[in-house]
Amino acid sequence: MKKLRISHTLLHLWEQNRVNEAIAFYLKKETPKTPQMELGIKVHKEIEEAVKRDGKIKVGNTSFVFTAPKVEHKVEAEYLDRFEIVGVYDVLDEPRLIDWKTGTTSSMDHAGGYQMPMYFFLAKLKGIRIDYAQLVHINGSVDITVVLNSPHQVERGKNYIDSLGYDIWEYFNKLNLLSAYLPSEHV
Repeated sequence: MKKLRISHTLLHLWEQNRVNEAIAFYLKKETPKTPQMELGIKVHKEIEEAVKRDGKIKVGNTSFVFTAPKVEHKVEAEYLDRFEIVGVYDVLDEPRLIDWKTGTTSSMDHAGGYQMPMYFFLAKLKGIRIDYAQLVHINGSVDITVVLNSPHQVERGKNYIDSLGYDIWEYFNKLNLLSAYLPSEHV
């Protein structure tokens, strides 16, 4: 059976009924970047370089010190008969996950979403220990929210994939898109 390579971004676009954007994302088509997206890319790159170089970083008044950080760490796992789940952890420093956020949405609002539960589910599939995630929102000031991993959070992530993934798989299969990407190049 053909597999759908599924990520939080794909699910989120689909959930918002942004079907054309979901298809473009899946096919890795270049899309215009907003100034906010450009800022996010720049901040992520600067943080990535600092963490790799120094093993620590100061964001606002908070210092993050790492023991064995894996930066922009891609994790992939097969799930059921039709999905390959992929996630890119901003910083995995077991048992901690850090996700950097920019833009206007607070870390608390991000914490209520499905990205961390999906990442927790993916970690469970791969046997990666994540006890908690720190969502660090950088936008002039800094706010941080901690999301604890739990069976409930893992189930939320699994349900998010199950509830949207089958619809996307069916739709993409009808359009013959499931073989349209190169696995090693697609997130």
